[in-house]
Amino acid sequence: MSAAPLYRKTTKGGEAISARLHGVVGRLRSLLILVDGKRTQAELVALGSALGDVGQMLGQLEADGLIENLLRAVPGQAAAVAATSAATAVGPNAPPPVARQPGSTLASVKAFAARRLMETLGPTSASLCIKIESAQTVGEFVEAVKRAYAIVKDVRGAAEAERFGAEVEANMPAV
Repeated sequence: MSAAPLYRKTTKGGEAISARLHGVVGRLRSLLILVDGKRTQAELVALGSALGDVGQMLGQLEADGLIENLLRAVPGQAAAVAATSAATAVGPNAPPPVARQPGSTLASVKAFAARRLMETLGPTSASLCIKIESAQTVGEFVEAVKRAYAIVKDVRGAAEAERFGAEVEANMPAV
């Protein structure tokens, strides 16, 4: 029995999102944002269907060294990762986020916020994700997140907006 591919960003893929390195733009960037090590290929295809041929795009991202298939990267690890992600998935009954994450940087919280926004709103949030990721200061980042929060509230409701805001805040670097 063959398990469904489960992709995660490589270090290079993380750099492509957080620091805009390696020339990943457009639809490939949007798809790369969706890759989180928790979603199967089928889930990525469903979420990214508006982006084009997701299967081909995943192949390109993998060939470029931006993502890796956990089934090949760490044999036997994918099932454990999938079980863990299912147990910790964000949902209406999910526990509140934990205390502030140690070692957070502006770059890491920008990447987190963009990924979380893409998870919440899908590919239609790409322009908001770009605003978040292009913020040069904490003030610019906060303004971009406030705008994202308002849109999440309008589209997904107050509870989801609160969850989004709390998760981003929990990942903010200590000042």
